Amino acid sequence: MWFEKRGIVAKISAKHCIVITPDGSYEKIPLPAQGTQVGAELAYRRFPLSYNMKPLLMAASLLIVFMSFALLPKAYLPQAAAYVSLDINPSLEMAVDKNLNVINVQYFNDDASNLIPPEEIEGLNIYDALRELIAKAIEQNYIKLGEDNLIISTVSPSGTDPMPINQEVVSQFLENTITASGYTSQVTVYSASDEIRATAKGEGLSPGKYLVYQQLIKTDNQVSIDEVKKNNVRQLIYEYPVDLIPDQKKFTLQKTKSSDEAEIKVDDNGNNVSIKDYLKNQNTRSENVEKQDQQSNNKDDNRAKTKMKNDDQSKQNDNPDRGDTQK
Repeated sequence: MWFEKRGIVAKISAKHCIVITPDGSYEKIPLPAQGTQVGAELAYRRFPLSYNMKPLLMAASLLIVFMSFALLPKAYLPQAAAYVSLDINPSLEMAVDKNLNVINVQYFNDDASNLIPPEEIEGLNIYDALRELIAKAIEQNYIKLGEDNLIISTVSPSGTDPMPINQEVVSQFLENTITASGYTSQVTVYSASDEIRATAKGEGLSPGKYLVYQQLIKTDNQVSIDEVKKNNVRQLIYEYPVDLIPDQKKFTLQKTKSSDEAEIKVDDNGNNVSIKDYLKNQNTRSENVEKQDQQSNNKDDNRAKTKMKNDDQSKQNDNPDRGDTQK
């Protein structure tokens, strides 16, 4: 509520004037529209500020100052531009900034936390970090000579920003790094949307292991989240046979037409299909290739048999009197 006060004008400036109040205090007030002069008495309005409110306003001011200082460093901290996960048995995920430098590491199991301390890869370029992780995995026998090693990796964007890392480059880099070390491994790198990554994190899994889990259950394998957490990806594929969706595929989470529930879709040559449909189509394609190979082999066999028969006939034609001559 406003209340009226009165004072004697002591000083006048372009837009304000100073008045002396009856209690002898000075106040700065806006210059009246009709003008005034020194010595004139003016009536003006003020919002009453009780003594009880002054400490509250002071506390609020201090809080604003404190929050400003607390939030200020965040403007200078590097922000995640993408995420790269790696699953051998150590299961982890690295956040990278727009320059592809690792700014944070999250471990999903004890093998990962024992593999390498986060401070040894934070600050490295993502490719240097991946090289270091592969070297440690070989050193600690997670990658072995003469075995069917399997590495699953994913790249994910941060929100809706364009992703600064290319999954094909990551895949080629991992293959080259392992080969240069004298080892062999199947390398599969998927692109997983930010929504899939968030869902996987809610289950306590890396995006890579979560997509493997989805492929297992979509092929009617009875496997639990706990089993997926406990076993490495190679053990899972051995125990629950499935032909994994190949390298370089992109996965997104989309709502289905039949319900409001979202479903994971995989890009199949420009068409987004469910994991189950993709795997079914993949099996059909494999069966067709096998049939074509078998048919091709049969044709080759028939051609070989025909050629042998023709050769024998040709020899007989070339020597029609061979039997008589020998007599």
